[in-house]
Amino acid sequence: MWGFHSLVFLVLLTACHVNSACIQGKGGHDLLAMVVENAKACPQNVREFKSLLAADGITTRPAMVANRGAHNPKEGSFSIFESAIGFSKGLNIKVNPEFLYFGHFTGLNSQKEILLDQESVPGKLLIEAIAFDFKKNVYNFYELVGTSNGPQWFYRGDSFDAYEDNKFLKIGERPQFGTKMRCSACHNSGGPIMKELAFPHNDWWNKRTGLPFAPNKLSEEMKQYLSQFIDASEFSQNVKRGLLLVENKRISKRRSLQEQLRPLFCSTEINLVSDVKPLSSPVGVIDVSSEVFVDPLLAPKGVLRMEKRLYLTALQVLGFRFPETILQDAGHAFLAPVRSEVNQLQVQQLIAEKVISEEFAVDILSVDFKNPLFSKKRCELLKLVPENSSWEEGFKKNLYGINTEISLKLAYDLETQNKEEHRKIATQYLITKQAFWKDQKQVIDEMRQLNVLRQSVFDDEISKNPRGQILEPGFRVIFPVLAK
Repeated sequence: MWGFHSLVFLVLLTACHVNSACIQGKGGHDLLAMVVENAKACPQNVREFKSLLAADGITTRPAMVANRGAHNPKEGSFSIFESAIGFSKGLNIKVNPEFLYFGHFTGLNSQKEILLDQESVPGKLLIEAIAFDFKKNVYNFYELVGTSNGPQWFYRGDSFDAYEDNKFLKIGERPQFGTKMRCSACHNSGGPIMKELAFPHNDWWNKRTGLPFAPNKLSEEMKQYLSQFIDASEFSQNVKRGLLLVENKRISKRRSLQEQLRPLFCSTEINLVSDVKPLSSPVGVIDVSSEVFVDPLLAPKGVLRMEKRLYLTALQVLGFRFPETILQDAGHAFLAPVRSEVNQLQVQQLIAEKVISEEFAVDILSVDFKNPLFSKKRCELLKLVPENSSWEEGFKKNLYGINTEISLKLAYDLETQNKEEHRKIATQYLITKQAFWKDQKQVIDEMRQLNVLRQSVFDDEISKNPRGQILEPGFRVIFPVLAK
């Protein structure tokens, strides 16, 4: 889940090392750094780290996600992500949830007990964390990793490094990524992420239904955690606070104009949405978010409805299977990737700060609008934006210059006040799609397209970073796969 320049944190204590993967100077003014560097002994695992936080007046709020799918607990693979609240005696400040996030993982022992996986093995990740630096006004990224000398803390970089590593994302002639920190592969925007940010937070623990653990059982320590888990909706709000925090600092202002405009033309992160009801619900209809098909700036978020019997028949006809199980689908129907909330937030901020107008944003999003998540046609136009103060005129000139049907249409739109016309077209597209879903063949075709959309995340440039992918293949199992 996490991936975390002018200042870099490097703590060197007799009993504890916080080593930087980058050769940079000392720094770091965050809750994690304060707790670790003031400890009598370095915390060697998540238990000791949480004890130090508690001694400083901090309470942690854990949430849990099933790594292999909500109904696939047999490997005992879960991730626990925690935020923090309280009053730090060391920093003398009130601690809000967006100041610290950290994650750790579970394992399965020979007695089929699910337990915290904190055994130190060389190269093994024990804790990953991001902490807000109150001087740099960005997030610092840390890891506790097993080494041949025991667990050691490592500073991996900060939000600036995440931006720098992704400087050429969707702008360069070929996929190219920086190597300042591994965390940049997922955290393109330099802040926290939660793919299942929207309700019902597929695969996350919630107070209504929990998560299944059988045929395994929980260790005594995990039973204590179970009584402490917060609902996924609460953790989602905590993550959103972090997204707002890093975006309000506008570290992207340090970037080129093309980099600032990139979230409008090209998706750089994704979220997942689904029917809000469990697939096992007796309700006979499935609600599908309109943002799967049209950007919310073109048509306000709403739902399209599909008869569940047609949906279930399509699953059967196409041979969908959820990996490692006999199930046909995930816990919630029509699980789909969409443009991330952070990308939406970045676009709204560009409008609010008058970098662009709402008219401009709608014109751009209207290019190949039926593909709101990934559109090569729309994304490639970003390279035509010049880096100067009169960039809008230069952009239109460049559009006319390449003389394609798409570029000429966009150039015309940029000179015409027609955003409401674009919105009418997008709305009518949704109405037509809804009408088509009355037919079984159309629903089967829609499910084929859903499979293509899911696969597009793995194929897109955002998943080409050799240091990691947003969907964490091999570690996470998220989507059902098409067998036929």
